[in-house]
Amino acid sequence: MLEDKDIDLLESNIGKLDALHEEMSILAKKLPNDGINEFKLGFINSILASCNQQLTETRLPFGSFTEFNIELLPTMSDVTFIAAQYINAMEGLRCEHIIQWHSRWFYDNGTDKPKRQTYPPRKFSTK
Repeated sequence: MLEDKDIDLLESNIGKLDALHEEMSILAKKLPNDGINEFKLGFINSILASCNQQLTETRLPFGSFTEFNIELLPTMSDVTFIAAQYINAMEGLRCEHIIQWHSRWFYDNGTDKPKRQTYPPRKFSTK
């Protein structure tokens, strides 16, 4: 069961990952092998760090990967690839904490009457 602050962070991280993936996908189609500048990479790594805290080691998309190396600037396609994997991992985490109640989806609060509504699972089953 997630607390409200954890749900807020989860939804924020998923939104940031979705936006990151969308932007990087557009750039990767035009210039897949171009590198990301350090300014953008700092923001990308901060999003990943926040996701890593919620996912914990056992849920990370790639066990040894936690952030991009600033000295080895990744390409647009690298960032797109990693963002997609993190989106799936975060959505998997979200799906583990939601239930369907009266034809709507809610975060499971451990009671008979859930209060925090959410959207249906994207492509994962919920148990």
